[in-house]
Amino acid sequence: MRFAQKWTTCRVDAIRDVAPAIREFVLRPEEASVETYAIGSHVNVGVLVDGRPETRSYSLVGEARPDGYRIAVRRAPDSRGGSRYMWSLRPGARIEISTPASLFEIDWSRQSYCLIAGGIGITPILGIAAALMRRNAEMELHYAVSSRRDAAFLDELSDM
Repeated sequence: MRFAQKWTTCRVDAIRDVAPAIREFVLRPEEASVETYAIGSHVNVGVLVDGRPETRSYSLVGEARPDGYRIAVRRAPDSRGGSRYMWSLRPGARIEISTPASLFEIDWSRQSYCLIAGGIGITPILGIAAALMRRNAEMELHYAVSSRRDAAFLDELSDM
């Protein structure tokens, strides 16, 4: 099966706001180690919406790290409930996530790259940009946001 998923219980290890409407969550598996994953991957997260279990997908931020999976969730005023649930979590909360999966591949053989992200769409781009920098690839990054204040992960992007 192409999309068979294994689910893992994680503890919310850390939470920080990376923009006024975007919150980062570090999720540490309780009984396993952090699996390596392709840059740009996502995980499915089990959420409760009006008391009913549902699933939401969130891109993993950056590259794999041993301290946990990083996801970022934009608080949407017109949310169907997933972001509201995620924003209600506190450190120590337990949630279920799927094994990381990727639906696209990056052609690493190119000489130059143009990366384009808007708003929360920067999350998978962070790891791609870092990997390209390590390869000394020519790269342009265009990041569209309503205002500089709304730009998530600006500190990490500036460090690059």
